[in-house]
Amino acid sequence: AKFDGTTRSVWVNGVLAGQDTPSGHNVNSSLIQISKTYGSEYQRGKIKVAMIYNRALSSNELSQNYTAITNPNSAPTDLSFALAPNIDYLIVAGGGGGGYRHASGGGAGGLLTGSFMGSLNTSYSISVGAGGAGGTNSTKNGSNGSNSQLSGDGLQTLIAIGGGGGTSYDAQGVGGGQGTGINGGSGGGASYRNGINSNGGTATNGQGYNGGNIISSSGQYNHAGGGGAGAPGGNGTSTRRGDGGDGIQSSITGTATYYAGGGGGGTHNPAPSSGGGAGGQGGGGAGGTAGQNSPGVSGTANTGGGGGGASTSSGGNSSGGAGGSGIVILRYLGTPIASGGTVTQNGGYTIHSFTQVGNSNLVVSSGGGSGTTTSTASFDEGSAVGTVVATLTATDSDTTNLTYSLATGNGTTDQHN
Repeated sequence: AKFDGTTRSVWVNGVLAGQDTPSGHNVNSSLIQISKTYGSEYQRGKIKVAMIYNRALSSNELSQNYTAITNPNSAPTDLSFALAPNIDYLIVAGGGGGGYRHASGGGAGGLLTGSFMGSLNTSYSISVGAGGAGGTNSTKNGSNGSNSQLSGDGLQTLIAIGGGGGTSYDAQGVGGGQGTGINGGSGGGASYRNGINSNGGTATNGQGYNGGNIISSSGQYNHAGGGGAGAPGGNGTSTRRGDGGDGIQSSITGTATYYAGGGGGGTHNPAPSSGGGAGGQGGGGAGGTAGQNSPGVSGTANTGGGGGGASTSSGGNSSGGAGGSGIVILRYLGTPIASGGTVTQNGGYTIHSFTQVGNSNLVVSSGGGSGTTTSTASFDEGSAVGTVVATLTATDSDTTNLTYSLATGNGTTDQHN
């Protein structure tokens, strides 16, 4: 029973049984009588527990008390949990373009992989880099690819660096200069320079490999391949032009796919070339066809592959192949709790693929819903003490006073702990 100073009410089994608004009643310091009014009115029935409060309880609180007393192990039906997602990422920058006329291959875009603990109700910024333009009569060298990146909500900005462009034989006047490759995520290949050996472009640490070198050139016009995410570019020698370095295989989408292969080197006749110039696995473009005035092949879009260097049999004016655009792929276990990119599901994961060059967002929702949501997320059992492996949040319409504790068991006898 309760009295709020105006209305007195009687509750039976958690349900309001009756109420009135009597006059002349008040709470005082007189002896309290349980289950009896001031007169001779008695309750018929039993009282399991007697509790006295210094205020009038609400209807919800009275019902909660009854439920807690009669069925202390009842599982709440309006309790919901939301687990912040562990997000895997693959970030690939745009590949470098191949060089003009006869030239080296472009380096692959830098590649980053890893994971981070995401946050609910958060937006992450995504940028997908464009591939670099192939070299032309006016530019000579291929352009570097553009960076791809991921940032937001305290996450240290992750930046994959665009691949280095391929170097043209004509870059500093016909046959002038050293012919050193251009630096990038993976380095562009070195270009032949009238018998001078030279080095390929330097890769960004942890994102790719250097471009191939010019070695033992002996007056032959074979150019080096661009570096890939998984291997350096092939060297240009007296008998062979360099292949593009291979990329790295990833199954983040559920399908094993190579990304970030380097572009193949071009050549110039007459050159006793025994082959070479293939694009690296992962979208690298091949060098132009030997013995022809042939443009380099462009890197494959959304792989970050480097563009192939052009080839020529005489004067020629063929352009280098453009670098392939980059890509950003994010995935987490379970059903979709975010929007952005192309959303697919595979093997229990939700995958967001960002393929459009430019800026966009991954917007993570609350991840909640009615009932209880569980997760099969795993973590390294050797993680250091204090390592955050998951973030658990809960809401309950009955109370804001929630506690968490670990329970043991096999799920059949511990469901109320």
